[in-house]
Amino acid sequence: RRLKKKHELLESARRKGMPFAHWDGATVVSWLELWVGMPAWYVAACRANVKSGAIMSALSDTEIQREIGISNPLHRLKLRLAIQEMVSLTSPSAPTTSRTTLAYGDMNHEWIGNEWLPSLGLPQYRSYFMECLVDARMLDHLTKKDLRMHLKMVDSFHRTCLHYGIMCLKRLNYDRKDLERRREESQHEIKDVLVWTNDQ
Repeated sequence: RRLKKKHELLESARRKGMPFAHWDGATVVSWLELWVGMPAWYVAACRANVKSGAIMSALSDTEIQREIGISNPLHRLKLRLAIQEMVSLTSPSAPTTSRTTLAYGDMNHEWIGNEWLPSLGLPQYRSYFMECLVDARMLDHLTKKDLRMHLKMVDSFHRTCLHYGIMCLKRLNYDRKDLERRREESQHEIKDVLVWTNDQ
């Protein structure tokens, strides 16, 4: 019942076109948990310290570390990018965009770790990507230092492989359904090399 209420809060905010700054604390906490996919201890810290979307969107990187206790720089990156995206998507002056699926968690860190990395032939990095909560929104913002230090991807060929995987997602506008549809269509016919996986 509690989970249903959280979904209803988010759907209500989306339906009303409410700017992120006007979201109340309960809606922000639901967003962190369901759409951003932050761990329970971060969500609990936000429940205690962040009472509205306006407060959340005004937090600096230092404040995110101090007030919410997020010490991992990639976890902070995840949150900052999610905030920027939701502020942009819910702004009254925001242009309509088709790239909304990332905002609703369609390509979260579980999908990246369990499905996307193995499809690139890089399943050995799954645990590092999962620990750092890397979702599709973050991929294009990862630096060489991030890859080497936090995600333990020191092999340059593996980084190149990752780079081309990201390019593919960008060309598909990060549309998971489109990616899955095109892969399905390529199963029994030699076509659409762009979406071939390591298994094909």
